[in-house]
Amino acid sequence: MNDDKSWAINYKNKIITHYSGLLLQIEGDMIDPEGIIPINIPKSLSPKEIACLIRKGVEICRGDGMPCSLTGNLIGY
Repeated sequence: MNDDKSWAINYKNKIITHYSGLLLQIEGDMIDPEGIIPINIPKSLSPKEIACLIRKGVEICRGDGMPCSLTGNLIGY
């Protein structure tokens, strides 16, 4: 499921929040970030799910909204 409503973007503080609890702190420009720092990573997520959510969060932030290809179930994805 590709649900962009599962995300909230705080442009002022440069934080992207997924409803699972994953927070992504953006370093540099929101559209072309220099770095992404995952914060508050839920223990229930696999490394593959985390990587996909990080990619999806950045895509949503940039306005791409492209789906991340992943087989299996993802929380809120």
